[in-house]
Amino acid sequence: MRTIAPKLTADFKVLTDDVQELLKRTTSVVGEKATETRDKVTKSLKVAHDKLDETQKRGKEAIKKADEYAQHNPWVVITGVAAFASLITGIAIAARVRG
Repeated sequence: MRTIAPKLTADFKVLTDDVQELLKRTTSVVGEKATETRDKVTKSLKVAHDKLDETQKRGKEAIKKADEYAQHNPWVVITGVAAFASLITGIAIAARVRG
């Protein structure tokens, strides 16, 4: 997760930069449709950028809260990991017995 997010953010920045460059280069194109399209794309880029910022912010808050919870309740986390490992082991054994 931590390696995907920076790449996704960088890719989004490249995309938005390219679209903004395209918009700048098409300012000489006149006409009502061209102006409407530029305005629509500009608004869509802003909405997408704002959503990405909000998602990043919420993700960082969730990671921080999860880390704080794990720091204050290590046995709950250890028990949860052990339960998950037991579940996976049980599924693997059951699949082997059937097959």
